[in-house]
Amino acid sequence: MANCNFRTPQDVIELLEGVKMEKLPVWANDDRPTSCVFPRGIRLFLASSSELREDRDEFDLYFRRYNDQLTRKGIYLEIVRWEHFLDAISETRLQDEYNKGVRDCDIFVSLFFTKAGKFTEEEFDVALGAFKKKGKPRIFTFFKGALVNIDSLPEEDLSSLRALQRKLSDLGHFNTRYDNVADLKLKFRDQLDKVTEQTRTS
Repeated sequence: MANCNFRTPQDVIELLEGVKMEKLPVWANDDRPTSCVFPRGIRLFLASSSELREDRDEFDLYFRRYNDQLTRKGIYLEIVRWEHFLDAISETRLQDEYNKGVRDCDIFVSLFFTKAGKFTEEEFDVALGAFKKKGKPRIFTFFKGALVNIDSLPEEDLSSLRALQRKLSDLGHFNTRYDNVADLKLKFRDQLDKVTEQTRTS
């Protein structure tokens, strides 16, 4: 019976190729990389009232595609929305589950147009409380500036929007106006690039 006790890669190559090699090929070197480097994850919670559902959808799709560029920098952006949560009955109200998602995120983005939805404002307050306590999430607020017929809007909607804007002003929080979804993508991408650069160097 042939002796099959091959002690080194050279023994295998010599048997298969009939050539004795003094130097191993690259694939046979023991010091070749043995593990992959995985991108660093950033969790972004995206919030808005139902009137901006289309804006949220387009924002979500755009930045999921933008991950192709981010992964080259060692970053992966995970976008979290309330639609991603299970509707199953839980021991707490479902909004509490969303609020936990807000606390666990690295970036919080909220979009507003003609009103400050009750739950969107609650999520903003949760994000602000988490930021004051542990320094994250980074909070970004964007207000859509498209034309709208004021007379067609419920008074309570406008009142909620004005109240939120006053709250942000009192906090000294900088918010950004956007004219359309393309403008929103561009403005947030500029901010995201700054955040990811800081993340890479931290």
